[in-house]
Amino acid sequence: MALKINVKKSGFADVKNLVKHITEKNRVIKATPAKEVSAVFPINENAKRLHPDYQKMAISKVIDHAGAGAKTYVFKADKAAYFRAGQYLSVALTIDGSVLTRPYSISSSPDLTKDGEYAITVRRTPNGFASDWILDNWKAGDEVTVSEPLGNFFYEELRDCDDVIALAGGSGITPFLSMAYAIRDKAEDFNLTILFGSRTEDSILFKDELDAIAKECDKVKVVHALSEEERDGFEHGFINADIISK
Repeated sequence: MALKINVKKSGFADVKNLVKHITEKNRVIKATPAKEVSAVFPINENAKRLHPDYQKMAISKVIDHAGAGAKTYVFKADKAAYFRAGQYLSVALTIDGSVLTRPYSISSSPDLTKDGEYAITVRRTPNGFASDWILDNWKAGDEVTVSEPLGNFFYEELRDCDDVIALAGGSGITPFLSMAYAIRDKAEDFNLTILFGSRTEDSILFKDELDAIAKECDKVKVVHALSEEERDGFEHGFINADIISK
C-alpha cells in the first residue's frame, strides 16, 4: 500500500507575513541606539548575595560554656547568606604565619540570618591547633572571614523520613541544635529525637536551650545520656542499642 503524504505549499499570505516580520525586526534593530551591554544583571547580583564565596563578619558576642569547655561566637554583618539547618561555615584563619580553614557547624537558627547573624560553637580539644587558638584569641569586635553555608547534612523531605533520630556527643550537638531551632521556628517540619551523650550533667552543652525547645515544641525530643555519672532523669552509659531501642 502506497503511503500518501500531502505537502501544502506556502501560500502568498504566509510569505507576505514573513517578509513583514523580517522588515519590522530590521527596523527595530536600526532604531535601537548603540550602547554597551551591561555586564551586571540583577539576578547575578542576587545570586552572589545568596551564595558568596566568602563573607566578612564581625564577632558581636562571645558566650562562654565553661562547664563544657566551649564558646559560642555570634557573627554579625549587614547581610548573611541563608542556610539550611545542619550546614557549616568554613572559617579562614592565619595562625603563626600558617593559612588554613576549619569547618564549624552553624549552631544558630536559620531565622537569624534575617538579622545578618550566624553562630558557631568551638570546643577545646587535646592538642587542638585551630580550636585552641580560636578560644584563646577571638574576642568580641574581631573581624572574621567565613565561607557561604556549605554541606548537605540537612533534612530533605523528598529523601528523609518524617521521624529523624539524631545521635550526638559533645560539640557534635551543634547541627542538631540548629535543626531543633528550625523546627521551633517553622523553617523545617519533621519530628526530631536527639540522643545526646555527655560525660556529666555539668558538661552538657546547650542543655538549657535544648530542654527549652523540647518543652515548647512537641516535634523535638531530647534524651540525655551520661557516661561518667548516674543521675535521675538521665540515661547512664554510652549511647548504645539498648538506649536507642527505648
